[in-house]
Amino acid sequence: MSALLIGRDTSRKGEDVNTRAVALLCLAGAAVAVLSGMYESYGMFAQLCAAFSDGCKQTLGFTLLGYPLWVLGAAYFALLCASVYFFPPAAVWIVGAGLGFEAELARTLIAMKAPCVFCIANGVFVVLSAAFVFRSRHFWQMLALALLSFILVQQGLARPVPKAPAQAAQAAPQPKPDIARLPIDPRYVLGPADAPVTVVEFSDYQCPGCKRVHESIKQVRPLYEGRLRWIFKDFPLQMHPYAARAAQAARCAADQGKFWDYQDLLYAAQGDLPDDLLKQFAQQLGLDAQAFGQCLSTDKYKAAVEASVQDADNARVDRTPTFFINGEPLPGVPTLEGFKHLIDQALEQSKAKKQ
Repeated sequence: MSALLIGRDTSRKGEDVNTRAVALLCLAGAAVAVLSGMYESYGMFAQLCAAFSDGCKQTLGFTLLGYPLWVLGAAYFALLCASVYFFPPAAVWIVGAGLGFEAELARTLIAMKAPCVFCIANGVFVVLSAAFVFRSRHFWQMLALALLSFILVQQGLARPVPKAPAQAAQAAPQPKPDIARLPIDPRYVLGPADAPVTVVEFSDYQCPGCKRVHESIKQVRPLYEGRLRWIFKDFPLQMHPYAARAAQAARCAADQGKFWDYQDLLYAAQGDLPDDLLKQFAQQLGLDAQAFGQCLSTDKYKAAVEASVQDADNARVDRTPTFFINGEPLPGVPTLEGFKHLIDQALEQSKAKKQ
């Protein structure tokens, strides 16, 4: 084994340690790369990514030379692992190219304000690999390769872009979903029926984004008391194994007049929500434990939750949380100030229509 893989002259034992370290980093990097391409299939990792940002979802659509980044990442780490065992001098070239790639990807994600946990992890693995491969005499060689790679990736990295106006005009327009026709259960509604502004919320109790926005919702509703009607609709995603069951439990709590209080506890817990925990929440709110337990064990509201999911499909909702204000879909997830601005705007529009 060449002494290339170590930062200073060492024994054969030191070479072997460095080689094994790089190999382990390669295995970890390849695993993370593959997982980044399949993370949406695994609820736990999807939750982790969503809690961090939507960067994972955005980078999933990135390509380089026509290949998804996760495929190139897995191939890169496989190539690096092979080089340290069979042709060590090539490791400097491979790691240098990897540093440039990760630098450009980091720059892109920072500009988009969409950090990706998988990208960060693989960036760390590449830097650590460079630490094991680096020797001072190879500094300029590695730097030149990193700069070249940075430029090439900058030119070749492709991101999904919205359709051009001409393309959009050619697409067949879809009818706007009629939110006013959605079936409404008054137990899951706050505010008067004649309020000038109606907000419809589609949410999931295991969705990290739903938890964050729930804090803003609790603050904004009292500000518009009497002028705002808030309608809650369940939309538990399949990737969240406890979400549908939690939605049933909240409806069981509604039987005893504690829907909104129970909802607060679900969002606060957010993680795994087994039946034992759902029953603990009921006890915490002073609900009739026997009635609540029977409601939950008999799946009393399973069909109702499934019907709410169908309502979401009919409204073309594809993510949580999703909001409609007076029938108009909201882009993204509003902050407290964003909600206030949009509701104020809807109030002004409602006032203008009456005049």
